[in-house]
Amino acid sequence: MGWPTSIMLGVCAGLLLTAAANLFFLPRVAEQQKRKFGSSWKMPLTGWSQETLLMYTKFGYRFVMPLVFSAVFSTAIHRITNEASGVN
Repeated sequence: MGWPTSIMLGVCAGLLLTAAANLFFLPRVAEQQKRKFGSSWKMPLTGWSQETLLMYTKFGYRFVMPLVFSAVFSTAIHRITNEASGVN
């Protein structure tokens, strides 16, 4: 498998994993935050409210996680396929 194929395969795997996380885990995380912290909760250091924390959590799940997971999966699959084919 060539390096463009392995990298694109890793990117697709990372994007699929983050899409599943957005569909299945993000609603549960938001629900847990609401249940645990309550409506009058403020973050001690920054003063963020519950809505602000939820906004940043959604941002992390929707924009940061796809970038990180795509980079990690593409690097991992590229390394695995290179080692399997004997390339150092």
